[in-house]
Amino acid sequence: MLDQQIAYFWHNLMLYGLPIEDTLNRIEVIVKPSHLDLSIIAKASDGKIMTFIQPSDKFCSALGVSLFQSKKDDSSYFSCPKNSIGEIRLRSLHSSCTFKGEGEPVVVDKDGNLAWLFIPKNAGGLLLIGTDIIADLICYRHGDPKAISPKESLWGIDGERPVYLFEKQIANLPRYHERQADFWSMLIAQFFSIKLNSLLKPILPNGAPGAIVITGDDDQAYLEKYEEQLKLLEGLPITYFLHPLTRHTRSSLKLIQSKNQRVNFEIHPDALDNPAQYGSLLKEQCDWYSHLAGTRAGILRNHGYLNDGYWGHLGSWINEGINFSSNIPGFDGCALNGSLLPSRLLHNGVLSEHWSIVTAIGDGIRYLDGGRSDLDCANCIFDLADSIKQSTIPGVIVLNLHPQNVGDTRAMHLAIHEVVKSGFIAWNMIECLNWFTGKSKPIPPQSIWQRVRRLL
Repeated sequence: MLDQQIAYFWHNLMLYGLPIEDTLNRIEVIVKPSHLDLSIIAKASDGKIMTFIQPSDKFCSALGVSLFQSKKDDSSYFSCPKNSIGEIRLRSLHSSCTFKGEGEPVVVDKDGNLAWLFIPKNAGGLLLIGTDIIADLICYRHGDPKAISPKESLWGIDGERPVYLFEKQIANLPRYHERQADFWSMLIAQFFSIKLNSLLKPILPNGAPGAIVITGDDDQAYLEKYEEQLKLLEGLPITYFLHPLTRHTRSSLKLIQSKNQRVNFEIHPDALDNPAQYGSLLKEQCDWYSHLAGTRAGILRNHGYLNDGYWGHLGSWINEGINFSSNIPGFDGCALNGSLLPSRLLHNGVLSEHWSIVTAIGDGIRYLDGGRSDLDCANCIFDLADSIKQSTIPGVIVLNLHPQNVGDTRAMHLAIHEVVKSGFIAWNMIECLNWFTGKSKPIPPQSIWQRVRRLL
């Protein structure tokens, strides 16, 4: 599946603004090249950047570069001698190597050794990457497939949660500031942009510093609570995820949307009582949703963030035409998967059309894990928005504010208005998805994986 991994690599570069139409034929990515592949180096003289991920010792020797293997060390960080995204620390989740040779340092380890080395060649050059960058991006965003679900409850609630897939890789990281998947992706997008003199496109519309996506899990809320919440939002967009036992009717849904066309209804599947039957229950509940809403659901968040091992629910989502989910609970603002941007997911090693994004903050922080005041919860939103601005990498804050809890979360709702006034875009889930699917266009017919060499 090497071709699909490289497709995933390109997908990430497009998300961070690299113009695919200008760069596809000017960048070639080769994974683990050996000395048998030295003939391809000549392409660099044609203005290409030949990118070699974890090249062999003999390959490096032929370039006059020495290679040194390193062991994975969770306490080791990398940094960038030259970058435009401020002081950042980068951490790889896999074993890496370093280089010694003539060229430009791109990434160095904590001892100053060259982890990424660029060797200019006329209008192009050779980029030697010693970290396993593709595996890192996949692991950060998807979690660890070897992680074992803990038996104890989380936040005082029984049941499996996907949090455990990511906990080890964010251990000892500041919870708000280290978006490792975003840092690595932005670094390489900026590198290619500079070397190829191709300006990055804005990640968000009009170069906005961030976006805030407002959602609310139905959870059988009283309809008057919906009315109360919508008054607080004052016309801002929101996506409501409807529970199978919702109090809504088709007429009540139409009434709400007649007052605010940016209210979007989607599905909140519930399999808490029978998680082993998730697939069949999802199908039944999607059929129920279609009858209620008059259209098929395309976006979801599970009731209780159910998880079936390593993305076990993803196949069911794809089967039912669900193309966007916010089912990774950041809870209090933690970028659990190293990113505050949506991305397509790999399914059985193939790049799927399903997008995933972290639910960064939920109003569960008002009640769970000891609970917090409404004002403290509002400050959690402000803190995350500030951290996004300080990072200079745009991010999307997905909030989950249950309509039933509106009386306890007024300050959180007011915080949304302040964040929007500061320059953030307000979106519902479908608006968010439409922006990113419009950006991440299909790779042209002569796709990158048709030209990739299978070298593993």
